[in-house]
Amino acid sequence: MPTLLPARPTFTGRGTGDLGSLTHGLIGSHIQFVTGGEEPSDLLARMYAVAYAVIDANPNATRVLATEAASLAFRYLTEFPPAPPWRLLAVEYDTGSGPVDLAWVHEATGEVFFDEVKTSRVSSGRQVPPTWVAQARRYAAAGSVRFSGSFLGVRLVPLMSADTTRLVRDREPVAGLSPTPVAPLRRSVPGGGVR
Repeated sequence: MPTLLPARPTFTGRGTGDLGSLTHGLIGSHIQFVTGGEEPSDLLARMYAVAYAVIDANPNATRVLATEAASLAFRYLTEFPPAPPWRLLAVEYDTGSGPVDLAWVHEATGEVFFDEVKTSRVSSGRQVPPTWVAQARRYAAAGSVRFSGSFLGVRLVPLMSADTTRLVRDREPVAGLSPTPVAPLRRSVPGGGVR
């Protein structure tokens, strides 16, 4: 997830990775506005302005790409950042097994978890692609080595179907999540409940 967006228009709306790259860029460049527990009232407008500035396409393609990327970034920024005493450790955190999108640390306990954000439509129903789980497992293994017992796992966050958010831990079964800002790793139970 890039923290900086390009200085000149580079997204065309025709590239297969344009939506994901732009969404990740918007999250990375706007996360500082929401990490204090409040979001500015103009967050979505800010993201639209940034998106329009970095897209070089016809007006319709620009509108579609900007709207979709800003909407997905807004969803992450308003639904997923944990509330204090959690704080952002890093964007594009180097796990030692590749960069994870965001890393969070609990200021009181020192516990850490990672967020791996996905923008693709490939999840189907309640399933997430095995390749996403494998990627999250690599990050979970690296996090367990680096942070030992303080590492809580990787939240796999498919923004197109956020109800399939998962907790991936090293050598443990994947668990469904129903996160809230106060309980970012709250597990869901079969049948739609939470625990």
